[in-house]
Amino acid sequence: FIKGADIDIPETKDLRGKSYPGDYLWAGQNSWYDFFAKNIVDSSVSDSIVYNCKVNGVEYHDKSVQASCLSGENQERLTFGADYAIVTAPLAVLQDGDIAFDPPLPEELVDEHEGSMWSGIKVILEFSKNFYDAYFEIEQPEDGECEFWDYSLVHPSSQQNIVAGYFIGSSGLKYVNKTDTEIVNDVLKKLDDWYETDEATKYYKKHIVMNWSKEPHVRGSYSSNSLNGAQNVNDRLFLAGEAFAYPYHHNGWVDGAALSGKHAALQIANLEYGNVSTNPMTVLYSTE
Repeated sequence: FIKGADIDIPETKDLRGKSYPGDYLWAGQNSWYDFFAKNIVDSSVSDSIVYNCKVNGVEYHDKSVQASCLSGENQERLTFGADYAIVTAPLAVLQDGDIAFDPPLPEELVDEHEGSMWSGIKVILEFSKNFYDAYFEIEQPEDGECEFWDYSLVHPSSQQNIVAGYFIGSSGLKYVNKTDTEIVNDVLKKLDDWYETDEATKYYKKHIVMNWSKEPHVRGSYSSNSLNGAQNVNDRLFLAGEAFAYPYHHNGWVDGAALSGKHAALQIANLEYGNVSTNPMTVLYSTE
């Protein structure tokens, strides 16, 4: 639990006008990125974070857990011991067997997981003129998602004309092996067709493309389904993240992933001290 993490977050609405509880931290509020940057990366626990060390093995037994990783360019093997461990590796990494677990993880939690990692990309485009709606869908895939929105409405301080969007699942699969230039040209054409003008191509300035399927430690956008919260393995190891989202079916959302991590932490606290509620929604942000 992170000291100083109390945040008073009112109910908020997304760009479609749908209301959500404050834990989503969406438009007009602090983001989850801000939360982690302030309370973890730049906090008193920052010295305990180890970077550039790829975990390749986890041993868990009755009373302890040991994780091994390969550090830096020299791939030096480091080991870390603990009473408990929370594993938040992406589902694709777990299913591909990059991490050797001893004993092996239960098949129903990984190999027979109800979801799989969808292919996907995210595109951010800057234009010299605003010609677009607050929210729109230029495709409606049967298996996946495709959504675009006016980035400045989510980030009111921005003075730029920026559109953000993503192609997930079958919608994103066709872009996985394309270059950034090919992707952008295709998206600009889709925008021109959507608005029946040439304004997207005409007013285009620059772009950022994030091809999540090509990221070696991610290998996809997010899981197509989730299990119901963090999963307890032998009261020693806990699987968390968006593929084990809390609440159920919040896969793909940062709040679902973050709250599953808290769900795991509360289960550990209950094992250690007893009489601890394991519902992460009862107290969203604790200072104890």
